[in-house]
Amino acid sequence: MAEAIPEQFDTFLAEPRNALMCISRGADRPPHATPVWFNYERGRFEISITRTRAKYRHLQRAPEVALVIDDPMGFKTVIVEGSAVVTDDDASLLALAKKLRAKHRQGQPASSD
Repeated sequence: MAEAIPEQFDTFLAEPRNALMCISRGADRPPHATPVWFNYERGRFEISITRTRAKYRHLQRAPEVALVIDDPMGFKTVIVEGSAVVTDDDASLLALAKKLRAKHRQGQPASSD
């Protein structure tokens, strides 16, 4: 059974910050590492990626990932490892996009789209 992230990290994970996502590229190759925005709710991390990105292709081959969320100035780090599940329905993707925009654009002026 996976170890749960202690509730004391809920506020830290709710703040707008990047996670470094690491995905295997196969034997004899270094892992693919990329910064990503994430949403964390009810013990789950959600990350939005597009089908044309390398990380999507790597996840199709090997869904095992590691996420590192670090705050070196606050001396806090959360590291999680697990298997990714790709959700590909439009309603879920739109809901996640809205959550990520709201989280990562806190305190910024609204755009005039």
